Formats: sequence, structure tokens, C-alpha cells
Amino acid sequence: MIFFSLELSAFLTSRIAVPKVNLFVWRAVNERIPTAVALAERGVHLEDTRCGACGVADETASHLLASCVFARAVWWQVFVWCKIPIPASFDTLSQILSHCCSLDVDKKKKQILYAICLMTVWCIWMHRNNKLFNGKNNSVSMVVEEIKTGTFWWMNRRRKRTDISLEDWNSFSGFNFT
Repeated sequence: MIFFSLELSAFLTSRIAVPKVNLFVWRAVNERIPTAVALAERGVHLEDTRCGACGVADETASHLLASCVFARAVWWQVFVWCKIPIPASFDTLSQILSHCCSLDVDKKKKQILYAICLMTVWCIWMHRNNKLFNGKNNSVSMVVEEIKTGTFWWMNRRRKRTDISLEDWNSFSGFNFT
């Protein structure tokens, strides 16, 4: 799977995810989202380019969405929820997406897991924006609940599935991927 290409046509998109999230993730993989470092490189004066979640490293797309302590905690809980192995190394968004697409599961489950990954990226970004612009600081578990709810609605609306209850979706056990 190609995740690092600057060409959108070569980037793996999800039919389950909404188009703006597909585009956002493509931009994030290519470090083309307005993080603190990206804004500073474009000449925007910022007092600090460190990550607002951890305050340790500079806020790049890779750091914010993959290697930040907050992002890692979110990803860890998502992997546990989906009952998939946690990768040994996930320092970049490309590594995480590649890991999810390389799992030995059927095509439909892989599509669903990839959509969950895209929603995870989107929710981490929205958490960052809510904290930065609205002063709201959601916990990891709240962000994971947003991921579960968001992907549940994607599944029911975009795939036109109505046979999945939110309770079944949240447990991710005994789920029928047909």
C-alpha cells in the first residue's frame, strides 16, 4: 500500500470515510496540514511550536497524529478495541496505516479497519483543535468514544448497514463483516 505518495491518485482512500477525511489524511501523511511547525515554516509567528498535547516535541503531523504520547494512547485503545495487534513501532502515520492494511483479515474487515484508522486521525486532529481554539481538553477515552460513534455512523450511513447496533459496534466482538 502506498501512503507516502504526493499523488492523491496513488493514495489509498476509503469509501466508508467521508471525502474530507480521506483528503485530510492524505495531507497529514504528506505533512501538509497546518501544524505549529508547518505554520512557522510558512512565516506565521508563533510563540511556541511544541505540541499542545505533550509539550515535549515540535508539533508536526507525524508527531501530533502518531508519536505524541496522547496520540499513542488513543491508537493503543483503538487497536485493543478492534482486537488487532499493536505494532512494534508506530512513529509515523504511514507506519500505522500500513500496519492496519497489512493485517491478515478479509477484505471487508480490512476496509472497516482502515476507515477506523482514518476516523482516529480525524478525531485526534479535532481534539487538538478543540484544545487549542476552545480550551477543551478531552481525555483519551472520550476521543476513543468519538471514534467509535463516528465510525458507527459511517458504517450505517455510507455502507447503508442498519443491522449493527451501537452496543455491538462498541464491543467489536462477534461482529459480522459480511
